[in-house]
Amino acid sequence: HPRQGLFPKWKFEYDAKRNVYRCPAQQELPYRTTDRKGYRQYTSDPAQCQHCPLLDQCTQSRNHRKVVTRHVWEDSKEWVRSNRLSPSGKR
Repeated sequence: HPRQGLFPKWKFEYDAKRNVYRCPAQQELPYRTTDRKGYRQYTSDPAQCQHCPLLDQCTQSRNHRKVVTRHVWEDSKEWVRSNRLSPSGKR
């Protein structure tokens, strides 16, 4: 769960073709690394975020960097969620 008062993950748009997230202020968060648990980390550019009017709603980081994570199996998890809610999936 996100911290109270900060944007939740669903406010950040994922672009699968370019493998980047886009924040509510339309800044890109490019891929940075994958941790041992299989989560890809997408991080913002602190120089751009420092002057953003939405910074207080985005992160409380001292270095003005936002990190969004996405599991390597997230595409499959989204397909399962959508199938579960479909009429055939409910049957």
